[in-house]
Amino acid sequence: MKLGPEVWTIIGSIVSAILGWFSKGLWGRHVEDAKTKNFLQGEIDKLYAKINELMQEQLANTEKLMALSMELHKTQAELHQYKKDMETARATIKRLQSRIRELESDHKK
Repeated sequence: MKLGPEVWTIIGSIVSAILGWFSKGLWGRHVEDAKTKNFLQGEIDKLYAKINELMQEQLANTEKLMALSMELHKTQAELHQYKKDMETARATIKRLQSRIRELESDHKK
């Protein structure tokens, strides 16, 4: 599944915040900070929403592909039947031509 630029922006924000905490030595002491928790939860919620949106798009695309595949399969079966009908028609024409030649030959005798 390909992630869009919005998702990478959100992931970048989270990674940046975590790296900032490590560089300032704040990890552990200020993780309980409500503002930070709210920020992270908001970013996580955005990621879940985007992932859900992408999954819905993927599902819709999968359903469309399945419908197209079924239509293609039906068309292929129709083409196969057409080919068989054409072969039958050709064989019938050859058989009739042969019978006409026989009748012409019998008539000339």
